[in-house]
Amino acid sequence: MANNWPPSPPKQISTNSLFSRYLGAAKTLVINNWKSAKECYITNDIVVSYRPNLVALEHMTYNHAMFGFAPYGPYWREMRKLVTLNFLSNHRLDLLTHLRVSEVETSIKELFNLWSNKKDRNGYLLVETKKWFHEVAFNVALRMFVGKRYFGENVIIEEEEAKRCLKALRDYMRLISVLTVGDVVPLLRWFDFGGNEKIMKENFKKLDVVVSEWLDEHKNKRVDDKSKGDQDFMDVMLSTIDGTNLHGFDSDSVIKATTLALILGATDTTSVTHIWALCLLLNNPHTLEKVKKEIDLHIGKERLCITESDINKLVYLQAVVKETLRLYPASPLSGIREFREDCNNRWLPCEERNSTIYELVEDPN
Repeated sequence: MANNWPPSPPKQISTNSLFSRYLGAAKTLVINNWKSAKECYITNDIVVSYRPNLVALEHMTYNHAMFGFAPYGPYWREMRKLVTLNFLSNHRLDLLTHLRVSEVETSIKELFNLWSNKKDRNGYLLVETKKWFHEVAFNVALRMFVGKRYFGENVIIEEEEAKRCLKALRDYMRLISVLTVGDVVPLLRWFDFGGNEKIMKENFKKLDVVVSEWLDEHKNKRVDDKSKGDQDFMDVMLSTIDGTNLHGFDSDSVIKATTLALILGATDTTSVTHIWALCLLLNNPHTLEKVKKEIDLHIGKERLCITESDINKLVYLQAVVKETLRLYPASPLSGIREFREDCNNRWLPCEERNSTIYELVEDPN
């Protein structure tokens, strides 16, 4: 009987914090210890800041114009600087605070109106919170980046069109992380087993049509001199780089790629973290009760929602969010990287390879 047991996993998988395996033709480095992760992503962060040339990145990032997936170099540094100064600076975020507050308050009021009109005889209404979180995050991102609102009351966009756009974004987030046969065995790429490459092209084509329409609207608004007042991110980008060429990329591709990257990052990661946080709180009633008491103590029950200036007071709520991110980190944090230089130290082997994170969130240390 003993000889019929399946083979045990290799000993180094359970004992070493760093080991490598071949994934097809690509040699892959697996990290499952926080010390190794620190050595890679802090001490040698520039060395592992490159992205492998995957099929998904070729077809779905405007040929690597999305700076989040672009290789480390002059273009990546310039785009990081542009985005940080023009949108992620404290001054710029403060200017857009009213948009975020307005959208959250509007969404809560709409949810209350829905409950008032459709509650059952016991005063209950079934709400799909996953869908609601996605729509709220999507609306906030769109208001800040392109000045639009797709869901809720008083929207110009048809509901079906809005749903198709949100579905395309969700499919994009799923497809961008798909590893095709061509990524691990390049000679077999032309077979396109599973049809993933074809699906990627179709999905990106749908999103590109939508983003191109947004860009054309903003250009027409500038021609008509209607872009004064509150400017969204696309307005700022047009004012900054319109008509220029950035390291081989035309300005339209850069603006579309950057806008789409920020919308995707703000929508999916935010909504997924909210969903997991709510799920964990509902499964731990004592923790939920502590959060309620802290909010009642520092905010009270009269205000409609918590503002960003209140966050520093809510220490326990911050701990809940951090624990949620530890247990269920947002997917971009564990994206595949590629070593582009030799690393002569005790952690990193001196070879070019891909790297990924494994079991870090469960590390008791």
